[in-house]
This record gives sequence, structure tokens and C-alpha cells, in this order.
Amino acid sequence: MGKGGIDQQEWTFRMYNETTTDNPPRPNRISFYVFNPHGRKGTGSYFQEPVQAGEWIHVVGIADGQNALIYKNGVFKKSESYSGTITPEHGTAPLRIGTRDLKSFFFGAIRGVRVWNRALTAAEVQMVASDSVPQDGLVAEYRLDQDVALDTTRLHNGRIVGGLWMPSGEGP
Repeated sequence: MGKGGIDQQEWTFRMYNETTTDNPPRPNRISFYVFNPHGRKGTGSYFQEPVQAGEWIHVVGIADGQNALIYKNGVFKKSESYSGTITPEHGTAPLRIGTRDLKSFFFGAIRGVRVWNRALTAAEVQMVASDSVPQDGLVAEYRLDQDVALDTTRLHNGRIVGGLWMPSGEGP
């Protein structure tokens, strides 16, 4: 999932599977990256922990102007500095959920996505993990429970292509 396309990435989340062919291998790595779209440079944070099928996890990535931070289930995992290395920028690239290039797809379930135009505090990340949503700076909230990805802020509606819907309460 991320905002951007080839040569115009702004930020992205990635999840590497157990059978990755990367060298070195990165099984079960979940990462958050921010990019300088014009310089093709980026940096990010990640955690690498076992992922269990059917178990929901909540992941938050934050770019605060100096650092890329990542949280799992409201708990801080890692931070990497990008100050002086890259300058992330807002752009016009699309937000893509479940694919980065329309050629590879996430095999799992995504319950909802929220985007803020500011960095959340650690306390707010814990609130979000328990489904209490700070409204200050919230620019998009996709609940992903119907064929149209309605944005509850009513600013950035999207559409869902090729989604498989499951009854409420069922996991991936």
C-alpha cells in the first residue's frame, strides 16, 4: 500500500512474505518508507516478526519531518532518521491499497485505512489502535466495507477493483 507510482513514490507500506527471494531474506518484514520522489531516494523503518494467518494486526507509519516511525498494535517498533538525507514531498500520485503497481497484490485482508496530514503522537497511535480516531488532520478514512471505498471525510472517495468480500467478523 502506498501513495505513488514508478518514479514518483511518496510513501509506502510493504509486507514481505515467507517465501521472498530477496537477498538477504526478509520473511514477515513489515516496513514503512518515505521518499524524495525527484531524487529516487527513500528511508524507512520496519519490524520483522512472525505473522499468523487469521490474526489481525494494526500498523501505523509516521513521517514527522525528521524520522520515519513504525508501530504495531499501538506499540512503537522502530525509527529511522531521514532529516538531511531526503525531503519527502506531497504529489499527485494515486493512493493504492493492496498493490503497488497493479501487477503484484496483497494476499490477505485489509479492514481500513486512515491518512492524516500531520504526525500522530504516540498517545494518538495507541488511540487509533483501539479504534478511537483523532479527527485533527484526518484527510481520508477508508473503511473498505463495500465496493466503493467511501472516505468518511468525504474528500477522497475511491473504488475497489477485484475485492473479495467476507462476512463481518471473519478474518483473512
